[in-house]
Amino acid sequence: MESGDPSSTSRRSLRARNSSVASGTATPAGSESPRSDISDGRASRSSRLNNPEFAAKHKAFMAKVTAASKGSMDSYLSTEMATEETATTGVKRRASPRGEETVKRRRSTKTNSSGLDILSDGYCWTCHKEGDVICCETCPRVFHLKCIQLESSPAEDWVCPECCLIMTAENMDTRSRAMRLLTVDQLCTLLKHALARMKSVLNIEPFLKPVDPVQFPAYKDYISCPMDMQSMERNIRRKQYGSTEAMLADCKWILHNCIIFNSPSSKLTSIAKSIVKVCKHEMQEVENCPDCYLNAHIKKDTWFTEACRFPHPLVWAKLKGFPFWPGKIMRVNSENNADIRFFGAHDRAWIPLKDVYLFSDKPPQEMKKKRGNLESCVSEVEAHIKKLKDRFGKFDYADHKTQYDPAKEEEMLKILFPKYTLPFEIGTLARRARSYSFTGSERSRDATPTPSETSMLDEDEEEEEDENPIDWTNTDETNDINKTEETNDNDKTEE
Repeated sequence: MESGDPSSTSRRSLRARNSSVASGTATPAGSESPRSDISDGRASRSSRLNNPEFAAKHKAFMAKVTAASKGSMDSYLSTEMATEETATTGVKRRASPRGEETVKRRRSTKTNSSGLDILSDGYCWTCHKEGDVICCETCPRVFHLKCIQLESSPAEDWVCPECCLIMTAENMDTRSRAMRLLTVDQLCTLLKHALARMKSVLNIEPFLKPVDPVQFPAYKDYISCPMDMQSMERNIRRKQYGSTEAMLADCKWILHNCIIFNSPSSKLTSIAKSIVKVCKHEMQEVENCPDCYLNAHIKKDTWFTEACRFPHPLVWAKLKGFPFWPGKIMRVNSENNADIRFFGAHDRAWIPLKDVYLFSDKPPQEMKKKRGNLESCVSEVEAHIKKLKDRFGKFDYADHKTQYDPAKEEEMLKILFPKYTLPFEIGTLARRARSYSFTGSERSRDATPTPSETSMLDEDEEEEEDENPIDWTNTDETNDINKTEETNDNDKTEE
């Protein structure tokens, strides 16, 4: 750690001792989502504070992002860099380091759009180190210029990449396909399952509840936005997450805070990394198909045969060393590989598109010898097709050896489901990419974790009474949800 850190003994023992704190522990200020002031009644779905002045700023900012990048964070950053190179005035304020002090402390106090004083973080969100940083106008995060690939300070009202991702994900015009299918209530139901999965991480106990500010008074001198499982659960109940990115951004605070207070090499930091890794994967699975994700948790025996509201194209796909096998397409990546979930053992693998064909009555190549589980696989395919017919009226087999083309997704769906009507125009609208960070370094794994059996913490009785039950059987195309996700964690491997 850099010079000026608190003693390693007290910092490294913080989380370990915190695990034994009683349930009545006081919660440090700032445990809730740091984006509680970002709101626009039209453009954002989460229940955050409304403010006309900030709503206008948000609207102007989103117009700029949409025009410059159509939702692409990389393009937006490139545009910002080009703009700032020609700018000669309007330098963004920086939080100056206190080089003379022997103890690191949080940076500056600022006033948010609601008139409340909040403290900016003292450590770069990307590298978790001190230095000359710039502050986001809508959250406590700060960044080194080099860490966000900027050569000069941006102008006033600068919004960090993390907030930009959240705003884009929650904006009605730029949100993902999965978010268009979900109401906030339905999303929060899925996030509860994801949180239960996160709680199954080994040795997570130190991160279940907030750090006790009485037992560790120095904690608030280094941590600007405390975060833990209990605080995230409360944010879910209060519907503060309007997208998967919003929940993931809060989860990252756990890792950021742990690195600052316990050092990057701490065993607690390794646990925090595991929590974030699981959260990223769970959020990607929600983005892949919210219907699948829910069904895997509530219909564990039949989830794979359920018909999702946005149907998955049925295909024949061939993994090297295996014959063509029936499966569903979950998504296609930029390398022209399809994420296939196979019938039978429910394995999954990335398959090159050249080896993926729409489902016909016969496979593209005849099997030289029958596999032992072929009969059960065929039975499962037939059960799935029956449910597809019940839901969409008709299912047609494709012509033999019709190669799948993701650029013609709507046409592919019409071949298999001639009576199906899209709930919205898909056009260039795609599922959210694997990366949730503008660095592009955060990717989900191929396998889906088995849904956790861990139960959620008991909710406050009063809040339970206030919440309205969610109607998952609503027939409205944009509001109903037809649940589903995976219970098998095995990847299909090469023979």
